[in-house]
Amino acid sequence: MVAQRSIRLALLLAVASGAALRAQGSVTATLTVSPSRPTIQDRVVVHAAVTSTFPFSFSRVDRSGDTFTIVGGTYIVSPLPPPATYSQDFDLGVLPAGTYQVALAGSSVSFEVVQPTDLLLDGRFRVSLLRGATVVSPTLVTGGEPAAAVKLSDLSGYFWFFDSANVEVTVKIIDGTPVNGHFWLFAATMTDQPFVLEVTDASVVCAAAPCRTNLYVNPAGKNQNFIDVRAFPQ
Repeated sequence: MVAQRSIRLALLLAVASGAALRAQGSVTATLTVSPSRPTIQDRVVVHAAVTSTFPFSFSRVDRSGDTFTIVGGTYIVSPLPPPATYSQDFDLGVLPAGTYQVALAGSSVSFEVVQPTDLLLDGRFRVSLLRGATVVSPTLVTGGEPAAAVKLSDLSGYFWFFDSANVEVTVKIIDGTPVNGHFWLFAATMTDQPFVLEVTDASVVCAAAPCRTNLYVNPAGKNQNFIDVRAFPQ
């Protein structure tokens, strides 16, 4: 009786053994990474969905270098249920910049974790910083090298140039509309490198016309802060 029950339940088959899975029926895996283009500040979550002719159970995630392998497998029960889809989310955590791969049941997906080069503050203002850029007009710059951006809160963040541990420029946006009808910008500079701080109003209110862009220029050899209490109207 015990032996018969053991035969009915069988053993969990590891996904890593593709031949074993094929022997137990059809297994198709789909992997989706969220967010689709993660940054070094995002928690990366992989949604795994398996369509199988046999019941499927997820077990764990193994990591080898930049490759994550989701381990699981099919098992046999009696009577056999109809084919079904089994899904589970796996939190890979916050990852350094680089290219990664997730594998499951013969399927795989690659994704890149990037270092962001802009900040979206107050859900409306996109802020970027270009080192060594040339100002072509009051609203246009060319050339330069984007600085790495790190968001601290919904209203503030900073940029670094050469070393992620060395903050070069901090920026914050304050809603000063109750005072003077404008959003205020504060930028503190801790470098004498030339740069252009570019702030664009990316709200829906400017969807019908070009979005307003403000440029704040720090020339070579200078160190200056920016306080603009009329940066953008409400």
